Amino acid sequence: MRRFGIWTFISLTVFTLLSCSTVKPPQRPVAYIYPSLVPMSAIQLCTPVQLDDATIRKLLNESRTLSILENAGLRQSEIAILARGLAKHGYAELDARRSKSDISWLTISCRDDSTVIRAIFRNKPNDFNRFGIPTKNMIESIEQGYYGELKQVASARKDNVTLRHVKSRNSSSWEIYFYITSVSSISAK
Repeated sequence: MRRFGIWTFISLTVFTLLSCSTVKPPQRPVAYIYPSLVPMSAIQLCTPVQLDDATIRKLLNESRTLSILENAGLRQSEIAILARGLAKHGYAELDARRSKSDISWLTISCRDDSTVIRAIFRNKPNDFNRFGIPTKNMIESIEQGYYGELKQVASARKDNVTLRHVKSRNSSSWEIYFYITSVSSISAK
């Protein structure tokens, strides 16, 4: 009987150790329906909008982010998740922090008849992705973030694009805001 107990204990221990595995998060951009970058109070200001996958791809292409994300491994299924998030909340986001993309986060938010695509770059984006906005003589200011932290922001605007260099105590990033006043103008192209 004692031998049976020892073998049972050893068998259960070996089985438990062999059945444990770690899950590695994907090394590609992943879409989220629920916000993780902005608080829910900001999402409540958004307006749900029905956009098909092709229109979202056109929006990302117009904002010059689609090719960067596709090179990082963006899947069509993630575009469909963005469409569901926009239909449910008027907001969706892509987390590309683990990918080898220049973009670490991308958010799409809709309010009334305007849409904003916000791409957060790890490093200063090239001239093409900046829409030719120069990085010299940017207007500097101090802003308070969603969670109360102070940020030093340098910004410049050209047409429907705003370039921002955001510095906080622990990080520095470049943000491009691409404003679309009418999504129907993009989907008609």
